Amino acid sequence: MAKKQLLALLVAASFVSGLQAMVSDSRYFPWYQRFYDRTYERRSIIDVEAFFVTAGSARGNESIPHIGIPEIWGVYDEKQLSDALLLLGQTTPLLAQWQLQTKIPWIMKGKIEGQGFSLVAELGGRHGLSLCASTAVMHVTCNQQFILPRTTQSSMGLLPAQELELDSERRQINEQLGFKEAQWSKSGMCDTEVYLRYGFVKDYAWKFRKIDVGAYAGALIATGVKKDPNNPASVPFAGDGHSGFFVGAEGFFEIKEDWNVGLRMQVNSRVAKTREGRMPINNETVLYGAISGPVRIDPGATFIFTPCFRMGDLRDGWGLSVQYLLAFHGGDVWTDMRPVKTIPTTLNGLYKKSEWTAEYLAVNIFYDSDRVKSDDRVHPLLNFQWSIPLHLMAEKQVSKTNLVSLGFVFNF
Repeated sequence: MAKKQLLALLVAASFVSGLQAMVSDSRYFPWYQRFYDRTYERRSIIDVEAFFVTAGSARGNESIPHIGIPEIWGVYDEKQLSDALLLLGQTTPLLAQWQLQTKIPWIMKGKIEGQGFSLVAELGGRHGLSLCASTAVMHVTCNQQFILPRTTQSSMGLLPAQELELDSERRQINEQLGFKEAQWSKSGMCDTEVYLRYGFVKDYAWKFRKIDVGAYAGALIATGVKKDPNNPASVPFAGDGHSGFFVGAEGFFEIKEDWNVGLRMQVNSRVAKTREGRMPINNETVLYGAISGPVRIDPGATFIFTPCFRMGDLRDGWGLSVQYLLAFHGGDVWTDMRPVKTIPTTLNGLYKKSEWTAEYLAVNIFYDSDRVKSDDRVHPLLNFQWSIPLHLMAEKQVSKTNLVSLGFVFNF
């Protein structure tokens, strides 16, 4: 037992090394924890896995269901950006006849690719109290692509040479406003998640073969990679520099031998923070906000609802679990903190743009080697999981990111 406790303490000590946490309030990445099969004798857990994430589109709203990932924050309108330059007292490269247009929208496509490793650990103590944390590290590559829609081509009567000219002027506007090329690559951390859990495991209670219920509370520490305000292709790995806290409760119930149902509910809240960022001055998308300055962002709360069904030992230690994930994030409040506001900002629309709802189905195939080995040593449980974006009820304004992982779980 002393060796097991030492191993768990070493894992817990590694949390401060600055890896990436599996926080559950990102609109770009499906960081949601799975359910674990604790027993009265084994209430400590180590979960290590390698994963891959990919996304090429996003879910919009009821009127425009399928959009590019950058369009979560609104449509890129070249006319709005051109007029924003004029508001700043600069000369726009947009041709004079095109300045008479009411709008010049572009389609913004985007792609996210990432790979990494994650770690979840729980050190079970006496009297039902456990110290828990989750962490990971990954490399992410993002890019953007601009496409001139047919509606814009026809409304402006553009010839092929004029389309190339319009695209050249779009690039000049972006460069004039100080934006980098629309591609981004980064390796690093995400927010660290550390929490305490109080719960108990009991056999043959409440008409179940086994129950495992608990409540937990913890902190979200802003150690993660933040969005680059001058690179519209960049994405935050988690809370974008905002620390916070969370509370939740969960239950895992064995209804018959090796058949389990689970339910988890959680609320996350991030703390308001003032930082340098981009702000729109002509209702342009905030990714291409024309002005830079101190902005205070007060993030909305995130509510997570997760039911699960698990069937173990279907054949020679193999099993299957299916987990539904629903997360709703309330709107963020943006406040312009510049001491001099000669040029006013247009931040009102960002509250609705920052609201999002994510839905996922996590399918997990696992192999429990404890089922086929008779000794008392700790054996790993092999997991293969695919988290698939869904639209069953309310998914909106969120990246449709797939996550595939392969790893091991140790219960001791």
